[in-house]
Amino acid sequence: MRLIFCCFFLLYVVALSAQTKPTYFKAKPEAGDGSYVFLRRYQLERHACNFELFYELNGLTKNSVLQLSRTYLLPIELHSYNGKSIRSTLGIEDWQRARQIQRYNQQLQRTGAKKDDFRKGKQSLWLAHHLRACPSNVQALVPTQRNYPVLGKKYAEVALKDQQLAGAVYYIVAGHGGPDPGAMSTYNGHELCEDEYAYDITLRLGRNLLAHGAQVHFVITDQTQGIRDSELLDCDKSERCCDTLTIPLNQGERLQQRSDAINA
Repeated sequence: MRLIFCCFFLLYVVALSAQTKPTYFKAKPEAGDGSYVFLRRYQLERHACNFELFYELNGLTKNSVLQLSRTYLLPIELHSYNGKSIRSTLGIEDWQRARQIQRYNQQLQRTGAKKDDFRKGKQSLWLAHHLRACPSNVQALVPTQRNYPVLGKKYAEVALKDQQLAGAVYYIVAGHGGPDPGAMSTYNGHELCEDEYAYDITLRLGRNLLAHGAQVHFVITDQTQGIRDSELLDCDKSERCCDTLTIPLNQGERLQQRSDAINA
């Protein structure tokens, strides 16, 4: 009886081990790829632990040359999304960690490295190794500065409500501005300009994001106007790009200036 029990227990342990062993994503490198470029394609290059696991999974050393004909295991675990939440799928409690995993999947979808949305179709949820083994401390990325003069004197002080958006970075660009007022009209004898309302809305949006721990960059700014509580906003041409750059009237030049500012 003891022998039978031991055998059963051993089989149970082996079966359990097989169930818990991660399934990793497989891919082939492209011409010219070294390990760094290969992992960068899947946004894995910023964490040393990803390289360590990559070498271990594939029996490589740091200076190994990748072979185009070979399929490699990448440090990305494949999980079947349960249709409820990332936390319940992966058995984690950390809400911020779940948000990081969600953003990782969405970013790879945008670049085309991941073909499907984990919430639809095959529901494949990707878990990058660094998000489990060496995650970033996103709380450390919450801005300690809580005063933003661009919002105006009344609204410049932004209290931190929570850290739901810790680690998220937003670049907010108000439409039109400077020499381009956008659509114009008159209401009760008061001239209305579209760009003034677009700018006021972006300031309010940015303030809300800041209150939840995000980093916010206002690309279009107006040093003479913060958030205004008036129903009718005065028109002016004092908006600038990144505080100092004069905004061009030509739409193509204007869009290029804002793109360059964000990329810089």
